[in-house]
Amino acid sequence: METYNVLVVDDDEDIRAKALQTHSGDNRLCVTVAKDIAEARAAINCQFFHVAFVDMQLDPSTRQTDGKTVLRELADLRPSCTRVLLTQYPDVYRKDFFDLTHPLYPIVAGSVDKLNPREDFTEVMLRMSESWCTRTVAVDGVPIIHKQLHMKVRHGAKVDVTGDEVDFIVSRLLGQGGSADGISNDDVSRITLEPLHGGRSRSVVAMGTPIAGDGTNGILCVVKLGPRSDTAEEQTRYDRYVRFLVSLNRRVELLGYVLGDTVGGVCYSFAGRSPDAIRSLGDLFSQERAEAINVLRSLFAKDRREWYLRTGKGSDLTNYFHRAYGLDARDVLENARDFAERIASDLGLRKRRDEIQFDGGRLRIPHDILGSGSMRASYPSCIVHGDMNAENVICADDDRVMCIDYRYTGWGPRTLDFAALQTSIRLAPPAVVRGLPQQLGDLRHERSVWDEGWSEDAIDDGKCNDAAVLPFWAQVSRELLLLARANFDGLTQQEHAATCLLWALRVFRVKDLSQAAKLRLLVWMSWLNDVLSR
Repeated sequence: METYNVLVVDDDEDIRAKALQTHSGDNRLCVTVAKDIAEARAAINCQFFHVAFVDMQLDPSTRQTDGKTVLRELADLRPSCTRVLLTQYPDVYRKDFFDLTHPLYPIVAGSVDKLNPREDFTEVMLRMSESWCTRTVAVDGVPIIHKQLHMKVRHGAKVDVTGDEVDFIVSRLLGQGGSADGISNDDVSRITLEPLHGGRSRSVVAMGTPIAGDGTNGILCVVKLGPRSDTAEEQTRYDRYVRFLVSLNRRVELLGYVLGDTVGGVCYSFAGRSPDAIRSLGDLFSQERAEAINVLRSLFAKDRREWYLRTGKGSDLTNYFHRAYGLDARDVLENARDFAERIASDLGLRKRRDEIQFDGGRLRIPHDILGSGSMRASYPSCIVHGDMNAENVICADDDRVMCIDYRYTGWGPRTLDFAALQTSIRLAPPAVVRGLPQQLGDLRHERSVWDEGWSEDAIDDGKCNDAAVLPFWAQVSRELLLLARANFDGLTQQEHAATCLLWALRVFRVKDLSQAAKLRLLVWMSWLNDVLSR
């Protein structure tokens, strides 16, 4: 990032003019000035700032501490902004001064005395700018990432995410502003980020190779940007459940994290040798590549278990999904009912209560089963990834398989990760982009996959009699069933079906989910309902 953004809020016109004059003499500085609360709020709502200098008293006629209000709003809306008090009356506003500098709840990082003859606030501004801009990191690809982030996090955010904020986060992740030792050819100078497509979370994931000042390529990195609170939670969970519990050859390394105003970012790399290329398991699913089966076997190899070996007391499944993901299954099922009504009407199918009837079968909305003992039972738990959709499983060209996105990692239902991938394979494009007859026909395959996957012969010999005629998604699904059974002794059909159903409901509520994807989930949930009703 090549600029340093400064906000100066002061009712003194000469102070504002001096700030702008300093800006005109240094092209690295971008200075915005405001004379009162209204102008300050307008700037804060739409711009990213590295630092803000705010006068305590913005209207001498009222003798009110309007500047204190601005500083508090900055702390709330732009928490990554360094806030500096600008005043010449610390004794007059003694109580307010100490409120702003309380060691447990500091609102400002420091203060500048206007009456100090040895130092002017513009000198502080220039030194801070120099510290940030001494070694800059050029980030290519910011506009695309910013556009995607803006669409994903705009709802619920107090202020809009800006391109400067994205640039700041990635630059800071790669070392800008972190050293006072001057410029070195060993420092990262540039990175080009290419977004990885897929996934339904509010995050954007991109990859890139950092380039040092001498042109040397660094290690391939994955940068994930998402809501600020999610980033903070992901870092905490990585430290607690990944850093010291998962071996280097089975995880990515968290190189750092940075919190912005509305979003935050984490940077991951492959531990050990940097791969030449990476792709997600979702890519393999979409291309129906047979190697996806080998990836799953590597990921869930029983003799390489780490998380899944740590078992604990279970918890109410439905309650867990409510606490962890905010899932209200009843609301989602009401949406599923409305969707079923539309589908039946549009396609001329018969709708009767919680069923869609068609020639050769029926789809059942799993409403009655929701309050059953199977759904509310306490099953064994272990440490789980918590969001193992196929886009969060990264495959390197040297056959390493690792996961990213640890926002939900922790103790949870033991087959949760398997349930997430069961849903992912059913929503891969080849399984979704088909006509109604094929979608409804999947109900027959669901029965075949489930019965075969739970047969004793299958678990003993690992072979499927009709594997050659099963569609790709069904082959993957059956493999996941076998791996789940191999990993967890005493696993029952009801336990896994209940976990899968709740995960499917979690995905069904995604707002931008296509009609075809919702229909495929309805087929999946209908079969799970039948299993749980046995």
